[in-house]
Parts: sequence; C-alpha cells; structure tokens
Amino acid sequence: MNWGYGSASDRVLPDTILVDLASREPWVVFVEAVATDDPITAARREALLVAAGFKPAQGAFMTAFTDRDSTAFRKAVADLACGSFARCPSEPDHLIAFCGVGVGGAGKRSAFKAASGDE
Repeated sequence: MNWGYGSASDRVLPDTILVDLASREPWVVFVEAVATDDPITAARREALLVAAGFKPAQGAFMTAFTDRDSTAFRKAVADLACGSFARCPSEPDHLIAFCGVGVGGAGKRSAFKAASGDE
C-alpha cells in the first residue's frame, strides 16, 4: 500500500499514526502531541488527507494536550480543525470532539470511541 508520505514535510506528519487494518478499508488515527509540534488545524488536516490519499471518513485526527488548563491548549483550541478531537491525560475518560458540518460529526466520534476501546 502506497500511503504517499514520501513528499510530506516534517511539519505535516503527526507524532503518531495508528492504523486499523482489520476493516475493509484502513482506518487511521493521526495523533499530534502539542508539546512537539503544532496542533491539527484545518490546513494540516487537509494536507494529511491529501498526502495519505484518504477520504475524511477513513480516519480521525487528534491533538493531545497535557491539560485543558495548559497555555498550549488555550492558545490552540480556537484553531483546531472541525472534525478533529482533543484529549488530555489529565482527563483520561474524556474525548473532546470538534464537530463540523460534512466532516463526520457524532458518527465519527462513535467510530473513534469504538476503535479506541472507550465504549
């Protein structure tokens, strides 16, 4: 499988890429820890989809922060992409969903929770 990441810049690629190959189509979770780079913004989300050659429904995008009270979270929250998620180790039972029209919304959240074992 050619994922097309050969030409993606280091600024586009996230810290971790999780892949579920058991489904008919691969389901991918792109995870960025804000401590190492920038959050998953709309532009970065689109660049990752283009680089991977995936449809939005084939994956989820998550930005990890240490805490919702952190400076990094407060600074980045307004720029997080619609259709993406945020998670903080300080609140392990919570997944913050940034839902938007046409990007998966609650259905994507259910799929993400099921895939991450949270249901």
